[in-house]
Amino acid sequence: MDTSDELNQIIELSKAVLERKIDPLKLNVRELLEKIDAIFPKLKDIEEHLKDVEAMHGIANILHEQTHELNYRSEIMYLSPEAMIEKIKKMDPITLANILILCLNPVLSTSYLSTESLLNAIEYWYAMSKKKEQKEERSPNVVSINLEELGIIGKESLAKIEELAKEITSKTPINLKEMLAGKSYEEKIQTLYFLAYLISNGSFILKEIDDEIFVDRGKSSYKGSIIIEASKWAKE
Repeated sequence: MDTSDELNQIIELSKAVLERKIDPLKLNVRELLEKIDAIFPKLKDIEEHLKDVEAMHGIANILHEQTHELNYRSEIMYLSPEAMIEKIKKMDPITLANILILCLNPVLSTSYLSTESLLNAIEYWYAMSKKKEQKEERSPNVVSINLEELGIIGKESLAKIEELAKEITSKTPINLKEMLAGKSYEEKIQTLYFLAYLISNGSFILKEIDDEIFVDRGKSSYKGSIIIEASKWAKE
């Protein structure tokens, strides 16, 4: 191995230590310095001298990492696995048994099916199946509404919304019941649909006055689409 290769080897070792790939305490710095000392007279050109300087800098880094590691291990009272094994070997069996008793926390657990627990489980699942049947029986009927037939979807929708907005603005606050009074079911659905749009758009708000619902001008703090219960307000 020529001088350049030997210097590269020392440089790579120092890099491995900095990258935490090698334990710095496993390296013998004295041997590395002796190797550098032997290489120095053989250096021929400026490039090899520069590599020699880099290798010395790498050894300095290794020494720094060794110091840091020693300080850390002394702070946490570090014991290597090898030292721990040697310490255990020197302990007598009674001392080891006492340590084991102090450290061992056995957990006693029994898991089994008794007749009582099985009957409780059957009763629980029977009650759950009954609840499911009752829920299915109470499922509400869904009424399908054709929005096109009600005039909600179409070219004239925007004009109708603007017209409703002007009507509400001129009468606000207006009682929702009074606003829907005298209208057919289809007209009520249409009005409620357009009103929900205007409220969601921030043009109007719904507020309660003396247990009555009124539509008034203002912007709601609610974010998202407003849902008005048609079945409650559009009764024929």
